[in-house]
Amino acid sequence: MRFFLILLTVVLLRALPLAAQNRYTDSLYTIVDSKDAAGRDKIVPLSLLAHTVRYYDTTEAFRLAARALTLASAESDARYKVYAYVARASIYLKLRDVPQNVRDADSSLYFAGRTTDVRTKAWAWYNKGRDLNMDNHEKEALAAFLKALEFVKKGNDPALQASIYYAIYTIFSTWEDIEKEGHYAHLSLEAALQSRDPNNICESWQAIGSATHDKYLKSGAKDPSLLDSTMNAFRRAVAVYLQNEPYMRMVQLITIPCINLADSYNRHYPASAQTTDSLRKYAMLAFNYATKDKDKRLQASAYGLMNEDAKRSGNFQLAETYLIQALSLFAGDPMPDYYIRSSIYHDLSGLAERRNDFAKALQYHKLYLADYKSVYDAEQSSAGKKLEAQYLAREKEQEIRFLRESETFHRRQKYLYIAIATALLAGLLFMFRSYHFRLRYSLQRSQLLELEKEEARLLAKLKAEENRTLETGKRNAELNAQLQKEQAKLKAEEAARLQTEQTIILAQNEILQKEVMAGALQVEQKNKMLQLLKEKLEDHRSPDIKRTELNRLLHQQTRLDNDFEELKTDIKDVHPGFYQRLQQKAGDKLTDLDLKYCACIFLKRNTKEMASIMGIEPKSIRMSKYRIKQKLGLGKDEDLDAFVRSMA
Repeated sequence: MRFFLILLTVVLLRALPLAAQNRYTDSLYTIVDSKDAAGRDKIVPLSLLAHTVRYYDTTEAFRLAARALTLASAESDARYKVYAYVARASIYLKLRDVPQNVRDADSSLYFAGRTTDVRTKAWAWYNKGRDLNMDNHEKEALAAFLKALEFVKKGNDPALQASIYYAIYTIFSTWEDIEKEGHYAHLSLEAALQSRDPNNICESWQAIGSATHDKYLKSGAKDPSLLDSTMNAFRRAVAVYLQNEPYMRMVQLITIPCINLADSYNRHYPASAQTTDSLRKYAMLAFNYATKDKDKRLQASAYGLMNEDAKRSGNFQLAETYLIQALSLFAGDPMPDYYIRSSIYHDLSGLAERRNDFAKALQYHKLYLADYKSVYDAEQSSAGKKLEAQYLAREKEQEIRFLRESETFHRRQKYLYIAIATALLAGLLFMFRSYHFRLRYSLQRSQLLELEKEEARLLAKLKAEENRTLETGKRNAELNAQLQKEQAKLKAEEAARLQTEQTIILAQNEILQKEVMAGALQVEQKNKMLQLLKEKLEDHRSPDIKRTELNRLLHQQTRLDNDFEELKTDIKDVHPGFYQRLQQKAGDKLTDLDLKYCACIFLKRNTKEMASIMGIEPKSIRMSKYRIKQKLGLGKDEDLDAFVRSMA
């Protein structure tokens, strides 16, 4: 059983701070021990110190948290109480005192609701989410983290934002949601780089490495680039820690990526001397830091990885040596980690069986079963404690609900007494006024009767006036309706008349445009004929030849006139919109002569007929068509005649 891989997942979610003081804790102690600093300025550093030292000195952590709570109780600003209660709740969580942890966590949220500081609200909800995640309530933890994220985005705390993104990443990592796991890991790195906090940066690189490794395992093709990215991310995490070691708050920020690097060499690289050297390098680096921090679980993980590499290389004796060294870590420990030790016994049993030492294998197997039973009993006890905590929490909720209902009842009862007193006072006032009213009633009765008679007479008169007014209004309404009807009729007739006139004018304009274009064609042809006659007359050849040519030209002109009359009639049938669409397509580049050619094309005149009508060579017609085709932007394979007819 590869116990170190399961252990690694546990450590990833529950990283512990550095046992010895470093510059981070030293700087906090400098603030809280300063005589010049005000009391309120020491509350947050005291809370952060308690939160940090809780793992290796709970007595000191409780002392710091109690001091923070004492100072916070003297402040009217609720945000100081939030930090103090969060610090003490984290200590109770370390001790697995669930009821006390829940009480202080709820107190922190209560005071967070009484402050407007968004960073404080985010801190309270972030720590509530961590508590829920530690108790394996991932859905509730995710909701708390998202609420914390909602608040932190309103403030300016990229370090806390990076921590929240990392916490969300761990949940999606547990759920094996590869896409969201990677997404939140990268968001954590972006915020960490903004914060410039090496702890956040190191943690984020570790998250990116784990997310990329999970994606590599899920990909069927086993993309080597993903493995390279995984190794690079873990190496970046190790490098950041080594470069900023005096300021790092958790040894696990280097031991975890080192263990992951060694495990990756063991799982994904072929057995070789180079692989063994790289694996041992990172395993021993993790072992040395874990030894400094007295973390036996990570020391055992390092031995476990070297054991796996030795077995893969066929050196089973060395593998057994590593397992025995890992086992020796728990010698004399009154409360050993039964889960890890049972895994070691299981692997030792397998190695003993491999070398046919069945007696030793049986002995190790019995020890494995004994420790495994202890693990099972511990899990059952933990489950019982969780159920007890849930029961106590429900009892507390019911008690709070009862107190709230009781408070509501007393408040309503108070309002009822006030309402009864007010009603009695109003009744007394009413009786007093009634007494005075009865005294005056007898004197005013006769006057009241007279007034009633006068009022009745006036009401009758008012009724008659109202009836007359209604009749008059009714007649006015009928006249107004009739007047509006007549006005509407006149408006409709006027609109119809204007529409008819406009239609006539447009039709006349279209006829005139068509006649002008047809006449322009004929005038142009006449001008060409006159110019030709002039040239012939100026020719110095014999009169007989001139007379023959002139007769031929006149005959040709008579035939052209007939053709123009027919063309003129056809051009009138061309809609003016035809020329507008052509100009829009050509960008207003077509001349009047170009439009005449297009009209002839539309009227299905071939090149020879157009040359005859225009009195020019067919070659000129083809050149004109090519020029028009270029102006219209048509391609080489597009037909000009078909395009022009499609524009009609």
